[in-house]
Amino acid sequence: MTLRPEPQRTEGTVVGGRYRLDRMLGEGGFATVYLAHHTELDTPVAVKCLLPEHLHRDDLQTRFRAEAKRSEERREGK
Repeated sequence: MTLRPEPQRTEGTVVGGRYRLDRMLGEGGFATVYLAHHTELDTPVAVKCLLPEHLHRDDLQTRFRAEAKRSEERREGK
């Protein structure tokens, strides 16, 4: 599965239809992490976005999704 390119991410941009980016927290080798606001739940969240130059790499997409799944499992106490 290939992720589609996102428009430029800046303060106020809504990604995934529900996460409004407030500010960038940091950037690593393949992703950027933002402080964001979940617009449906009215809660702060951290959102990690794969850098556009890596969207074509299936190996990084797989790693990115696995990391997200592990993070959610830890959050739910599994």
